[in-house]
Amino acid sequence: MLMTGKGGKYRMNHLTIMQAEKEDAKALLQYRDAIGAESDNLTYGSEGSGMTVEAQETFIQRTKESGESVMYVGKINGEIVALGSITAYDKPRIRHRGELGLTVRKSYWNQGIATKMMQALMAFAEERISCEVVELEVRSDNEAAIHLYEKFGFRTIGIYEKFFKIGDQYAPANLMNCYL
Repeated sequence: MLMTGKGGKYRMNHLTIMQAEKEDAKALLQYRDAIGAESDNLTYGSEGSGMTVEAQETFIQRTKESGESVMYVGKINGEIVALGSITAYDKPRIRHRGELGLTVRKSYWNQGIATKMMQALMAFAEERISCEVVELEVRSDNEAAIHLYEKFGFRTIGIYEKFFKIGDQYAPANLMNCYL
């Protein structure tokens, strides 16, 4: 399955999965701008995430220091091709839950990269943090992503109508969770 290397890196064939570092901030913003333009599956479009490099650096640092959250980048030949995170909630009554996010560059879809990222993320959730429930939202017509999440034990627990609004069109999202 996964092999842990030096510095918490996971190396699988040509893909290297590692925790995001502050030095990745600019490349992460460029990555997010690019993926936002590639599909309507995200909460933002070609305008990107709206973060500054400094804000991204701060977010990466806080994530690393928390010990209860992780942000992994998937790189091929030094280029970020995937981004995955699990963010644990910090409020006492929902601290047992964490939110998963996962994106892959469109040119790398259907190559098993999302599966490898999910393996790393779920291993982190199960082995490193006190997370009991991992949850996510996914656009309801994103069948490939829903299938991937189901392979990892996620189940749809509800549909959020009008979750996305792109122009004047609405799209629903599946609310999914996985009990660890």
